[in-house]
Amino acid sequence: MRKHTIASAVCVGLFLSLPVLFMANRQTQALQDGGGAPPQALVLSDLGSYQNIVASMAGVGWAVTTADTMEVELLEVDGALGAYDVVWVPAETNDPALKLLVEDGGALESFARQGGVLVIWGLRPDTGTLWLDIAPGGADAAPLPAGGAGPVAVTDDHPRFLSGLLLVEDGLDPYSIGGGGCVVNTPAECPTVVLAENAAGPVLLHYRYRLGHVVVGALFNETAACREEVLRGLETISQ
Repeated sequence: MRKHTIASAVCVGLFLSLPVLFMANRQTQALQDGGGAPPQALVLSDLGSYQNIVASMAGVGWAVTTADTMEVELLEVDGALGAYDVVWVPAETNDPALKLLVEDGGALESFARQGGVLVIWGLRPDTGTLWLDIAPGGADAAPLPAGGAGPVAVTDDHPRFLSGLLLVEDGLDPYSIGGGGCVVNTPAECPTVVLAENAAGPVLLHYRYRLGHVVVGALFNETAACREEVLRGLETISQ
């Protein structure tokens, strides 16, 4: 179990700028069949730019709440994360707080392990660095190589995740620069589907984690239509 806390990360000044949850016994009817109440989403507000995803969620009819990392940890302690269907983490730059949230026993690792769907989005590692353990199970993020990695290409329609919806390269990577990096070393025991990749590796993938799901993206400046397409796809995920 984790011995550190998010509060301690704050005290040592480790918070840098960083740009779901289907509890197995709490999956909403809305996410299973498109009916009933809208999905309840929680978006982290202090680890990166979050306004665009909040606007996209509201645009497709989701109910959205924002919280900072300390509040998320308190919600997990109180058992209140179960009130949400989606937890979305903007993660534009590295931050030890993200590791504390997703490490074994961390608030968001527990969330996914118990049946939640967690999104880690917008990873953008600094040149020459490898970000370790940025998602449950120990997935890492690598920067784009110095010579670039070509444009992002869609690799799998992933009917369980996208349910026939189409993500297009122009939406994922409008500047054809390959996104913000790539995702590496996903947990070998977790069934993983790569949805899009550049020449260096995956930039958008989905894997099962224990009872839940994890979606990891290293996109950069994806379009609003792309984000909305991802949200529509997330609505179809079920246990």
